[in-house]
Amino acid sequence: MTFKNCSIDNLLDDLRGADWKVDSEDVDLNWNHWKRIFTGILDYHAPVVRCCVHKDAIPWIDKDIRKKTHEEEISVAEAGLCEW
Repeated sequence: MTFKNCSIDNLLDDLRGADWKVDSEDVDLNWNHWKRIFTGILDYHAPVVRCCVHKDAIPWIDKDIRKKTHEEEISVAEAGLCEW
């Protein structure tokens, strides 16, 4: 979720204008109604942004460390010491 381009005033206006009433004393029904309205408004004003982490995102893990990690994973797999 990102609020980078979100207009807080518009978000608050929509939250104030939402129909929050539920004619039920069932707690689960009330919660689901509230959550559906609230998340719907948030998703509209501040949608979830997906991002990718590239393999070079961790600068201290260089080619040598990746190579040794890969070799270790292969030797563990060949020895049958893992369940994956």
